[in-house]
Amino acid sequence: MVVGETAHSTRKQSGFKTLVNKSDHSAHLIYQVAIASPLRRLFDYLPPESRSANIKPGVRVEVSFGHRKAIGIVVATKSNSQLESHKLKAITAVLDSEPIFAADFLALLLWAASYYHAPVGEVLAAALPTPLRRG
Repeated sequence: MVVGETAHSTRKQSGFKTLVNKSDHSAHLIYQVAIASPLRRLFDYLPPESRSANIKPGVRVEVSFGHRKAIGIVVATKSNSQLESHKLKAITAVLDSEPIFAADFLALLLWAASYYHAPVGEVLAAALPTPLRRG
């Protein structure tokens, strides 16, 4: 069972924009990754070179973040980035085969980050057990 999964959800989620979206299968797929940092934004990454399958929102990934490796969570996909493609780094490793957050729980966490003006990566990291945060 994934974190936040319930038998059925009766909560109506309206009035906020969620970043979880259906992924497209375009050749220029960009993953938006939430990393536990004080920055209130998502970071764009290219797909890993060793993996051709699509990574679903809610999956943990290892990425190069500055001069260190970081664990992040894929939040969304998009077809283009504001940065030039040669400046984007590829995801280093995919740590999960299935999302660790249910879609409705991920949407709730994204809403909470937006409502409380908190960094998305820190909110998602706080929802994970410590061993999963460390990779």
